[in-house]
Amino acid sequence: MKLTADYSKLFKLCLWSLQLPEIDYVTLNKPPIENTARWQIEWFLNNEIKKLIEAKMDLFEEGKSVAFKVPVRIKETTAIRKFASLKCLWKKDELLREADAHFVRGEITITGQGKRAETDLYVQ
Repeated sequence: MKLTADYSKLFKLCLWSLQLPEIDYVTLNKPPIENTARWQIEWFLNNEIKKLIEAKMDLFEEGKSVAFKVPVRIKETTAIRKFASLKCLWKKDELLREADAHFVRGEITITGQGKRAETDLYVQ
């Protein structure tokens, strides 16, 4: 199979993430479980998490991979709300001219999404 692009860096990031212990993720705080119109950044961060993020920023700028776990509320149609985690993996690539995003869920992969114009986040 011939790929249309060089995904070797992405594959290395995926392999790194599969071997990453949970302790190496920066895990954000959980927001309230009830419905809210908009999420507040203060729900996710405290001083300790802010310091961890600052340390990860330095690693990212050095070209190292960084990982975050963002808690999200989920609700199946017939179930009560609960939390799941969205794992975010970042790696700086100086060769890219714009953001390159790859979203993977199970066996579903969405590529080529690029930079997002909208910054508001709403997940329920």
